[in-house]
Amino acid sequence: MALALYTATLVITVCANIPLNIRLGSVGTSEHAGAGREFLERRWTRWNIYRTWLSLATLLAPCIAWRRFDSPLAAESAFSAKSAGQVIHLAAKNPVPPDGETGF
Repeated sequence: MALALYTATLVITVCANIPLNIRLGSVGTSEHAGAGREFLERRWTRWNIYRTWLSLATLLAPCIAWRRFDSPLAAESAFSAKSAGQVIHLAAKNPVPPDGETGF
């Protein structure tokens, strides 16, 4: 999901923002260019807002997935801790004799 969102952000950047940047640079700041520049700035700002929201969603998507699927690493750690607790519990019930013999 995050990869798709990031790709959409790049597509907007390449297809909308960069061409508008080039056109804005060529328009200049003369009095005759005022209305055209204002139109281009509004379009650029609109696409930049879309790009900003997509970037935020790109950042949040892995965080939400991590939280939603309860992190495989966290589940593995809990399993390991449970197993280690069982081993310690069994060792307390059946301590190894001081001479090192296990009784097998």
